Amino acid sequence: MWVEQGPPGPQGPKGDKGDQGEQGTQGIRGIQGIQGIQGAKGDKGDTGEQGPPGVSPVISFAELSGAVGSIPSVITTQYSFVGNTIIVTTSENQKIIGAAQAGIGTTVENDFAIFRYGLCFRASSYSNVPQIMSEETEGEVLYFGGRPSFTAFGNATPGAGAWEVGYCIKNVIGYSLNKNDYISGWVMVVN
Repeated sequence: MWVEQGPPGPQGPKGDKGDQGEQGTQGIRGIQGIQGIQGAKGDKGDTGEQGPPGVSPVISFAELSGAVGSIPSVITTQYSFVGNTIIVTTSENQKIIGAAQAGIGTTVENDFAIFRYGLCFRASSYSNVPQIMSEETEGEVLYFGGRPSFTAFGNATPGAGAWEVGYCIKNVIGYSLNKNDYISGWVMVVN
């Protein structure tokens, strides 16, 4: 038999709040957003004070060059400059360093010559004898003719002043060294 349903009744009062459910699992991390536009550049700051000047290790540089010329056949106990020399100026603690090579020879074939060589210096007044820069770098050679090249180097801290510097030779046995070539080298003043 058919019974017709009547209209719904009024809504009842709201019930009590239930307990909080368990936390669900964390969702997948979203995609990172696009980077924002760079902000405007700030004003330039004040210029700082200038720092102290640096100290250059090299104070001066000069080249040694020129023909050696003939060296007399006189036995000597002191050094003599051969070829061109240069003048350098130093303060109290500055050092002179240098290196040079020279072709030295004699026309006496099949015989031998003995001489010592190196770099020398002396006060630029030219009144004193040149002295070897470094005795430990002084060379002594015994050779038989020809015109080989001999390299000298050295350093010295002579004190404040002006100094003549150059290639020097001491003729030990007394043969004439008359088949000579040119000097090529350099000298520096350093701190």
